[in-house]
Amino acid sequence: MSKVTKQDKEDAKEFLRSVLKPGQKIWGTVVQVSRSGMSRTILLKIVNSNNEIQDISWHVAKLIGTWNENYRGIRVGGCGMDMVFNIIYNLGHYLYPEGYQCIGEGCPFNDHSNFPYPPRDGKEFHHGDSGYCFRQA
Repeated sequence: MSKVTKQDKEDAKEFLRSVLKPGQKIWGTVVQVSRSGMSRTILLKIVNSNNEIQDISWHVAKLIGTWNENYRGIRVGGCGMDMVFNIIYNLGHYLYPEGYQCIGEGCPFNDHSNFPYPPRDGKEFHHGDSGYCFRQA
């Protein structure tokens, strides 16, 4: 991938916000691990509104990672944790930096499981940590 411009990042963000909504499942697959074990190449896919599988890896790489041309996926550095979770968590922060409105029934945010147990009504509650707005499948 050549140098990513600010406009490329904005275009990727706009595209991803159009296809990803809070509560949506994102499937992540590790397709390659470096010899040292310190980096991975990951593919991210969703089921879009037409019930088709859509690869969003290229757009996510433009926004928050680097592109691995050999394996056609997102290259991320790090080890010792679930790197697919890490990239999906960070994606939520990049797309919704101010948090997101509760989606109601099926909202993945853990606030609903912790005191004071806000309702899952999708109307009044605003989640401040947008890292949990997507579901890892």
